[in-house]
Amino acid sequence: MKVPSLSILDDLRGMAFGGLPERLPKAGDLPQLFQIALAPDLEEACVAAAVAARLLAGQERMDQALTLIDDGRSRLSSSHHNLLGLLDWAESNVLLNGGQISASSKAFARAQQRFTTSPNWPLLTRICLDRAEQMLLRWDLEEAAILSGNARSHALRAGEPGLAISALRCAAEIALLRGYQEESKALFHRIAEESQSLDDPSKALLQIALGHCAIALLSGQLTEAEEALAYLGETQGDLLDRAAVGRRRSEIRLRQGRYTEALATLKEGLQIFEDLGMRAASATQLRMMADVQAAGGDPVAAAENYRLALRFSCVAGDFHGARRCCHHLSTLERSSEDSPLLPLLDAMQVDLDSITAPPVELTR
Repeated sequence: MKVPSLSILDDLRGMAFGGLPERLPKAGDLPQLFQIALAPDLEEACVAAAVAARLLAGQERMDQALTLIDDGRSRLSSSHHNLLGLLDWAESNVLLNGGQISASSKAFARAQQRFTTSPNWPLLTRICLDRAEQMLLRWDLEEAAILSGNARSHALRAGEPGLAISALRCAAEIALLRGYQEESKALFHRIAEESQSLDDPSKALLQIALGHCAIALLSGQLTEAEEALAYLGETQGDLLDRAAVGRRRSEIRLRQGRYTEALATLKEGLQIFEDLGMRAASATQLRMMADVQAAGGDPVAAAENYRLALRFSCVAGDFHGARRCCHHLSTLERSSEDSPLLPLLDAMQVDLDSITAPPVELTR
């Protein structure tokens, strides 16, 4: 059997290692990845299987994704710690994208154990940081905080100052979501100090600017928020950095009443998340688009995107996001007479409130 050129794998390899691809995936990538997953070179085969599985999960082809991972495992011996860890990591992502949180956590724990056994501190750093950001998106702040702390420790051990700074940025965002603005400001100040030792501090500076923008938005200071983004100039980083900048900019435009601009910016970010198969991030982007459409006087389009975001959130196990979508959709439905969806939405809201309620010990 003729195996296709591995250049496609070079382009997409980053997705297997908790990073980003050199380009966005295309429709024709999966068949080629399937072929490379059968190649004699075990490392190339496992990387291809890991990337293909993540793309399949983004298309809700869960069974096919998990079968591909199992097939890859069957070719490995117990001594292939890094390759088995890579497939465990892919499985944890597939399961998380499918809302199977508990099973995903077990697969992630196996991946951590494999990379610790090697040991492979740089890769361990990346998977902890990536999962921390995924849990942050799902509002699981406790797990996100633990993982960002682990990522920081692993990065320092690996001698990866850039990743250590990224872990601090994640911790700063967690502090913001918890309402600890002063703690967040202190962490961003620490990032600024540590970035001075980097050969290329541009990514750290971008993260600082995004943080200052978020803090300003929380305080209702639109001018300061705009100035923080203007500081970036033309530097917008990688794909996810560009989506993050766009999200902040759309928040500013929404508050300024510039709905068309806000919506266009969010659509660009949505395309990135969809192409990368990031379902929870896609759901969040759709919800923000619906917020803009509702504020801009287009309730029909807003309701459509809230429904789609609600579905994506539930599929991905992002119940905090689903709860917000359900609440906004209920508000829209109440404005119309005799909505057949309201009883269902009210029942769903009760269930989601129960699922997302904080533990009893945190409410005492």
